[in-house]
Amino acid sequence: MEYAYHGHPLHPVVEIYPDVVPFYGGISMKEFTFSAEKCTRSWRMANEAIADEFGGRLPSIGPALPPVGYVHLDNIGGEIMFPENGESNIRAFADSIEDAIELMKNEPDVTQNKHFLHFMEMKKEMEELCPGHRITLHPIGCEGPLSECVLMRSPDFLCDLVEDPDLSLEFINLMTDSVISYTKQLNISSGLPETLGSWDVYDDLAALFSPSMWSTHVIPAWRKMYEELNTPSERRFLHCENTYPAQLPYLKEAGITFYQPSVSQQLTIENIRENTDIEFDWLLYAFDVVNMSDEQIQEWVDEVVAKDVSIIRTQFGRYAAEQGKLDRIHAFLKAFDKYKVD
Repeated sequence: MEYAYHGHPLHPVVEIYPDVVPFYGGISMKEFTFSAEKCTRSWRMANEAIADEFGGRLPSIGPALPPVGYVHLDNIGGEIMFPENGESNIRAFADSIEDAIELMKNEPDVTQNKHFLHFMEMKKEMEELCPGHRITLHPIGCEGPLSECVLMRSPDFLCDLVEDPDLSLEFINLMTDSVISYTKQLNISSGLPETLGSWDVYDDLAALFSPSMWSTHVIPAWRKMYEELNTPSERRFLHCENTYPAQLPYLKEAGITFYQPSVSQQLTIENIRENTDIEFDWLLYAFDVVNMSDEQIQEWVDEVVAKDVSIIRTQFGRYAAEQGKLDRIHAFLKAFDKYKVD
């Protein structure tokens, strides 16, 4: 369907959290992560359930590897934890900024990492189960370099930035190079070119950095990511949650062409536009939409549309499906009916 407001196209988007896939498949998250057969079957069952629920209004998803975002840090010296029915996670593992730098300088070959090897084998098995469908390693990608630094060092890294800015910058530079190298390896091991031409940066924990440090410690890392992984003519997409208005003027320094604030409760459409002219989208949070009435959803959509935002998103995952809240997603889609183009 096509939608528009005063001649400007509208793009309603419903994103699906991968945790809904094992739910529809009747398996645990751990089984979803470690069994190629159960993972593949769950994707098929999820697609059938979503198609039945939404009558084809949402695109087919997967099959894909389970999202495990910590293989890169596991290879450097961390340890991934896999709860039976929760998302994988990792604890900080560098006791000091000096330890962090030493670990970065002695990073092993990731292609020999046990988890990397597991997902390589899982990719092969899933491709055998889905003839003609390419399975990539992208779901085991990592966060952006600033987030990886905080995850590895813990929030103590924010103290390091003040107490030893030079060593902190060295750590960020090493991590940026490592993230770039890891991303290229994911592409190569997926049977793709080393550089795809466009790579989106997801770096939520950069929002913890003071605006006064963005020009020196944040923007150069992002700029290098784009320069190494994107072609010059491609868009530069950034997803960074929990940002503040004072951080937004710095986005231009990285050449970012599209900004996704996602869950950023300090931001409004108005204060984003006051601080940058970069295009952005707007999200009706998954934890809000499930508790809203039809009228509240319609009012929210109308307000955002009237403020000339083109891409308007919401999301759902296991919680909404399990709690019988998918009618709220129907209400979100229905709210755009008045904007249909005949």
